[in-house]
Amino acid sequence: MTIQEGSQLSRAYFYGSVGPFTLEAAMDDTKKQIILNEIHEWRKNKLLPESYCVFLLNLYSEGQQTEDSNVKINRKKWFVNILMIVTILLIGINFNSFPLPMQIILGGIFLLCLYGFGFYYKQMKPIVSLLLLGLASVCLLFACFILVPIDQSMLLLLFLGGVCITWLVTGLYGNVTFLLYCSLIGLFFIYGWAIHPRIIEYSSSFLTQLYWLPLSILSAWFSTLLNQRKWRIGPVIALVSVLIWIAPEVQSYIISGWAPAQLQTLFVLKIIVGGIIILQYRMKILANRNILNL
Repeated sequence: MTIQEGSQLSRAYFYGSVGPFTLEAAMDDTKKQIILNEIHEWRKNKLLPESYCVFLLNLYSEGQQTEDSNVKINRKKWFVNILMIVTILLIGINFNSFPLPMQIILGGIFLLCLYGFGFYYKQMKPIVSLLLLGLASVCLLFACFILVPIDQSMLLLLFLGGVCITWLVTGLYGNVTFLLYCSLIGLFFIYGWAIHPRIIEYSSSFLTQLYWLPLSILSAWFSTLLNQRKWRIGPVIALVSVLIWIAPEVQSYIISGWAPAQLQTLFVLKIIVGGIIILQYRMKILANRNILNL
C-alpha cells in the first residue's frame, strides 16, 4: 500500500464514503490491520510526519490500539534507558578501581557503542548522530593522551595519527564536516611535529621548503580532482594545502624565535603567489559554470 493510497483512504473515511460504497462496508478488520501495520512502518522509518501518523492511527483504530501499544513501547524504552544510565554511572564511578586491561576493554566498548549509535542515527536523528560522533572523537583523543606518555613521542605520534585517520573515516561516512577538517589539520600538525627535530638538526631553509612545498603542491592537485567530482573532502584538502604552503616560514619562525627580512619577504611573496593561483582557479571554475549554463 502506497502513501497516496493511505492518504486517499483517510480522506475517504473522513468524508464518509469511497465512490458509491461507504468505507465501513468496504473495509473489513483484516484490511484495517494491514493499513495499521503500514502506518506503523511509516512512523518507524520517518516516512511521514509524526502528527500525521498519529492522526491516521487514531483514525483507523478508533483511538484504542495505538494508545495501548505506545504506552507499552514507551515503558520498555524508559526501562532500558534507565538501566543503561545506571550501568554507565556505576562503571564510571568505579572505573579507576579496575585493572588497566579491563579499563581499556570497557573504554573500547564505550567508544564502539558511541560510534555505532552515531552511525545508526545518521538518517533518523542527525543532531543526535552528530553529538554522539563528536563525543566519541573527543573521548578517543583523550584516551590517546591517557594511555601514551608524552615523553614517548614516536608512539604518541602513531596513536595521534590513528586518531586522525579514525576522525577522517568518521567524517566521510558520518557526513561530519568538522571532523574532516580536524583530521586533516591534525595530520598536518603531526607531520610538522615529526620533521621538527630533523629541521632543527640541519637548520637549512632549503630543507624546510623541501619538506613542505612538494606536499602542498600534491595536496592542491588532489583537491582539484576531488572538487571536479564534487566530493565533500575536496575543499578541506584545499585548505590544508594552503596551510602547508606557508608552513615552512611558520616553522622557521618557531625554531628561530624571530623573523629576519629574508623570511618576511619570502612569506609575503608566497601569500601573493598563492592568492593569484587561487584567483585564477576560481575564475576558471566560474568560466566552466557559465559554459555549462549556456
